[in-house]
Amino acid sequence: MSGKNGDYGLGEVPPQIKRVPNLFLLDTSGSMRKETTDSQGQKRRKIDQLNDGLELFNDEIGGDFEAREGVDVSVVTFGGGVNAEQEFQPIKTAWVEGSGPPKLSAGGMTPMCEAIVKGLENLNAYKDSVDQNNLGRHRALVWLLTDGRPDNTSGSDWDAAQQSIESFTQNETILFFGVGIGDEADIATLNDLVAGCPDNATDVFQLEEGKFDKFFELASNSATQASKGGSEDSASDYSQKNKDSSN
Repeated sequence: MSGKNGDYGLGEVPPQIKRVPNLFLLDTSGSMRKETTDSQGQKRRKIDQLNDGLELFNDEIGGDFEAREGVDVSVVTFGGGVNAEQEFQPIKTAWVEGSGPPKLSAGGMTPMCEAIVKGLENLNAYKDSVDQNNLGRHRALVWLLTDGRPDNTSGSDWDAAQQSIESFTQNETILFFGVGIGDEADIATLNDLVAGCPDNATDVFQLEEGKFDKFFELASNSATQASKGGSEDSASDYSQKNKDSSN
C-alpha cells in the first residue's frame, strides 16, 4: 500500500472535499506496440499515444481547482501480466505536483479479467481507507480501455471479473466504462462482461482507431463534472454527450 502512513496520502487532503476516485484499467498487451494514425494524422505506436493520453488527463485535471483537489487516481495495466502501475493517490501530489503519470510499455498477452479483479480489490482497500479517514467520496469512475479481447472469455477468471463488476455496480460503489478502441476491439465481449449489471451504472462503447486523446478527454471531463457535484444517476450522464463526437 502506498501513501504516507499507508493511508494513500489521504491524510494530506482537505477533509471537506469529497474524493473522486478514478481507476484506469489499461490494455498494454503486444498489440499496443503497433502503429496507428492518431487524431492529428500522425502514424505512432498505440502505447505512445496511451502515454500521451495519461499526460493529457493529468494536464486537464491539474488545470481545474476542484478536480485537482478532489481526484484520486490509480492505474492497473494488463499486458503479459497484471501490474499496479499507480496505487490510489491524490492526483495533485502524485502527478500534478509530483513525478507525473507512469510511463507504460507494451508486450505479452491480454489478462484483462485478472486486471479487473486486481483493480477492484485495490479500490475496495482504498475505499475503506477513505471511510476510516472520515472523508466523503463519490462513486468511483472505472475506465477499462482495450484494443482487442481478453485472453479468457469463460472460466474462473472471466466469472471472477463479471462477479466483481456486478457486485461493485449493484452496491453503487462504481460507474464502469468499458471502452474498445479501434476496429479490432471486441465490443460484444465488453457487453457480455457487464450483462448482469444495472444499466445506469455501466457504459460500453467504441472509439475510432487512434482516438486515445478523446478517451482521456472524456475521462477528465467526467472526473471534473463529478468533482463539482455532477449527477451520478447514470454513467451515460458523463459519457453520452461526448462519445458520439469522439467517433
